[in-house]
Amino acid sequence: MMKHGTLAKMFAGTLLCAAAHAACAAYPERPIRLVMPVAPSGALDATIRLLESSLRKTLGQPVIVDYKPGAAGMITAQTVQNAPADGYTLGLLISSMVPTPLVQKSSRIDLVKDLAPVCRVAIGPMVIFTRPDPELRTLEGLLAAARKYPDRLTYASNGVGSQGHLLTERLAQQAGVKFTHVPYKTNAQSLSALLAGDIHFTFTSFSEPAIQAVAAGKLHAIAVSTQDPSPALPGVPPVASLIPGFDLPVWYGIVAPRGTPAAIVSRLSDAFRTALADPEIGRRYLAYGYVPAHADPAGLGLIMDQEMSIWAPMIKAGGFAAE
Repeated sequence: MMKHGTLAKMFAGTLLCAAAHAACAAYPERPIRLVMPVAPSGALDATIRLLESSLRKTLGQPVIVDYKPGAAGMITAQTVQNAPADGYTLGLLISSMVPTPLVQKSSRIDLVKDLAPVCRVAIGPMVIFTRPDPELRTLEGLLAAARKYPDRLTYASNGVGSQGHLLTERLAQQAGVKFTHVPYKTNAQSLSALLAGDIHFTFTSFSEPAIQAVAAGKLHAIAVSTQDPSPALPGVPPVASLIPGFDLPVWYGIVAPRGTPAAIVSRLSDAFRTALADPEIGRRYLAYGYVPAHADPAGLGLIMDQEMSIWAPMIKAGGFAAE
C-alpha cells in the first residue's frame, strides 16, 4: 500500500508541473531583455531591430535590447548564463563566440553546455579580400602563390582565435598550404592594413567599407565561406568550389539560460520564424550581407556541436590562446 509521504510527493510534483504549464501558457507577461554582444548601430544591431515590430506583435510584449559588448562576446554569454531560466533574458549568439572559451584562458563558460539554444536567425558569408595583385585575383591564384612562396603570404585578422583567424587556418589546413598570421585588434585595422598593402589578404565578414573598396578596384573579393554563392555578393565563388565541403558561414542566433522551459523556448523560436518570413526582412538583410535562415532549437544546437567538433581539435593542435 502506498505511503502517505509518497502520495504527498506525487501531489506536490503534480502541482509544480501544473504551475509550470500555467506559467508557460501565460508567457510572456512582461518585456523580454535581449543582451547583445555588440555595440549599437552596427549591422547585427540593425538586423535585430528590423524584427522588433513583428516580435512585439507575435509575443505581445516588447523586446528590449541591452548592449553588453566586450571580451569577444563572453560578457553577454555570462550575463545570460547567470539570468533566471524564465524566458525573460535572452542573448544574441554569434558564430565567432562558439570557440572563444577554448582560446580565452579566463573564460569560465561552455556555450554548448551552459546555454539553451533557441533558434538561428540568419547567415552570411565570410569573405576573402585580397590586395589587387594580379596573381591574387582568384582563390586558385592565392593558393598557387601560397604553394610557390611558403609562409610568405600574410593575412590579417582581429586576433588569435577570432573567426577570421580560425577560418584562414582551416583553409590552409584543407588546402595544404601555409600562411603567416598578422593579428590586429579590430576588423577595421585589418582592412586598413590590407588597403595599405601591408598584408596580402584577410578572411573577414561582409562590410560596406570592404565592398566599396572592391567596387573602386582597391581590393578583390575572391571567395565566400558559404557552401553556395552568396546573394549578397553575386559572382563571387564559394571556397567550396575548390575545397569541397568547406561551409562555414558567419551566423547569429538566440540563446537562453540553460533550463529555460522547452515550451517557452519553442514559443520564442516560432516568434522569430514568423518575423523572418517577411519578404521585406529578407530584402533588407541583404544590405548587411545576411539572409534569414531560421533553425529551431535542435537545429541550432546541432550547428554549435558541429562547429565545436571542428574548432576544438584545431585550437588544441595549434596551441591558440588569447589573453
